[in-house]
Amino acid sequence: MWYYFYGHTLIIYIMRKNILFAAALLMTALPCTRAEQSVTAKTKEATVFLSGAELKQEAVMTLRQGENEVRVEGLAPNIDRQSLRIALGGQAVLTSYDYTTDYLSRPSAGQRVKMLEDSLQHFIGRKEQLQQETATIDEMLDMLQTGMNSALTPTEHTLTTDAIEKNLTYFRNRKNQLKAERSRLQQQVKDAEERADAYRRQLKEEQSGGKKRCGVVTLRLNASKAGQCTTVLTYYTPSASWTPFYDMNIQSQSEPVSLTMKARVKQNTGIDWQKARLTLSTGQPARQHDAPQLSTWYLRTRQPYYQDMKRSKSTARIVAYEDAAAAGEPMVMMAMADEDAVSEDNASVAAYVEAEEQTLSRDYKINLPYTIEGNGKEQTIVLTEHKAQTADTKYTYLTVPKLDGGTYLTLDISNWQQWGLLNGEVNITNNNVFYGQSRINTTTTGGTLSLTIGEDKQIAVKREMLQDYSQTKTTGSSKTTTRAYKITVTNNKNQDISVRLQEPYPVSTDKSISVELTDGTTTAANNDKDHGILTYELQVKAGQTETVTVGYQVKYPKETEINL
Repeated sequence: MWYYFYGHTLIIYIMRKNILFAAALLMTALPCTRAEQSVTAKTKEATVFLSGAELKQEAVMTLRQGENEVRVEGLAPNIDRQSLRIALGGQAVLTSYDYTTDYLSRPSAGQRVKMLEDSLQHFIGRKEQLQQETATIDEMLDMLQTGMNSALTPTEHTLTTDAIEKNLTYFRNRKNQLKAERSRLQQQVKDAEERADAYRRQLKEEQSGGKKRCGVVTLRLNASKAGQCTTVLTYYTPSASWTPFYDMNIQSQSEPVSLTMKARVKQNTGIDWQKARLTLSTGQPARQHDAPQLSTWYLRTRQPYYQDMKRSKSTARIVAYEDAAAAGEPMVMMAMADEDAVSEDNASVAAYVEAEEQTLSRDYKINLPYTIEGNGKEQTIVLTEHKAQTADTKYTYLTVPKLDGGTYLTLDISNWQQWGLLNGEVNITNNNVFYGQSRINTTTTGGTLSLTIGEDKQIAVKREMLQDYSQTKTTGSSKTTTRAYKITVTNNKNQDISVRLQEPYPVSTDKSISVELTDGTTTAANNDKDHGILTYELQVKAGQTETVTVGYQVKYPKETEINL
């Protein structure tokens, strides 16, 4: 029986083996329908908008004849999926695709971590060695003090005065040497500790960032024949921007003014743009581009709600205050480093920039490859250079004594519209010496571009109330308040100057309140009655003083309180 059982088992075993072998042969004979591979897309072009950027990336893949599935890595992780466009070269057809995000390891992370660890251990060892040397110095100081105490202790051999003086001199000199050495070692310990902490922070950052988040597109392709194929992926990402700013250099008031337009470019997509072609555009893509349409404005009656009215009035005052503050707000000052002087190397970059007017934007194409790291670090790029000729520049000193007793040199530039400037900060230098910052506002409706150069302390301005002409009287049911001010401008410079002086007076918004300028008011070059501003154009000779008198009279009901 056991022979039969053994033989039967052997037959079953052989049959199973033949079935597996046949299945293997059958699978080998079948054609492979999909060959999965991974490629990395490289950034070739980047059009950076004031907010956001359009990236153009390329990837080269090797396809088999028939169906293929290719994983394209290295895309930005936060793209606008609606903007993704895919173009294929060669004999391949894109059948479908999908976009996901993934975490990819950095290939160079291990080598950099090893370098940081070695540097950290070096400075830790250096710190320990210096601490040991410091401890030795402390022991030597203790021994020196003990020896000196023993030498000066009275014994049967009394020391002479000369011997005591020599011992004290040696003690003082040696103690000073050891203390100086100890201070030097302590400073070195501090330096080694700071360097170790710096490497420790870098190591922690590198280890925590061992993987980075990237976008991945999986392509499903059908190739008519085997070979290489290049795919071009274009998409929009919000994780990039550029900000315009300017460097202005003034040699003298009789020479042309140079203005250099620069850009601060940054991107934090997480992927580096290696030697990419950059274009900086003033355009701003948006998801919706529908022009506004007016609808019928229907009037309806409603009962007033006094609490809401009170709140709305308060809100209106806040809005009015904010608008007034915005209108008279001082120029925004931002600290910058290493950008004050215009070097010749930076100036030469402008020769590789082409400015092109588009339908809705102005584009600056840079014909040099740039590498922009994806960590949000700003890079400065020179765009254009301009010169304002002397005939197009006008320097004027401006003073507003009621708000500020200073006198500021201002520059008006005409014929600037063809430069294509944007709003931005201006670093102002005089003979390559940094003077300060102002701001270009291209939205002004005037024909000139006005900038504040800086304050001139050699021009003294004084504003004082004339008490004899400032009073309040009550007549019947009304009050009359009169104010008068004397303003003096003294030129302490050795040259004649032009000073524009502005002085406000109140404007009434109530029919029961009337405002009039008094007869003693100096005639102004311009009287803006809507805003209550008198503007005087003064020609002040060197060492001389000009005087302006401004007075106004306000009549109002006596039970009314006004803000004079």
